[in-house]
Amino acid sequence: MIWIHEALGIVTLVAALVVCVWAWLRAAAGMQAKLPSKVLIGLIDLQILLGIITWVLHRVWSLHPLFGIAAAAVAHIWVKDKRSRAAQAWGATAVLVLLAVGVLAGR
Repeated sequence: MIWIHEALGIVTLVAALVVCVWAWLRAAAGMQAKLPSKVLIGLIDLQILLGIITWVLHRVWSLHPLFGIAAAAVAHIWVKDKRSRAAQAWGATAVLVLLAVGVLAGR
């Protein structure tokens, strides 16, 4: 179960990087294209679920889950389509930073 959480974590981190770059390019150019935030939010939610299952099975204590939960909260609040482009870009940046710090905290 841990290897699934780790592999999907890499995919989620890459998706967060893509969404972050896309959000900043979109905000700077004023493009009307939608941000692929639903994919990122879905991946983060799946990571939270896998993390809970992994924690129940292995009882590993660290700060790693707190950063994942914080990233999920920021993604759900700040990266959705109802926010301004600038708010989405800053939200995507915050999600990327939280996920990266969470990965480091989990090592």
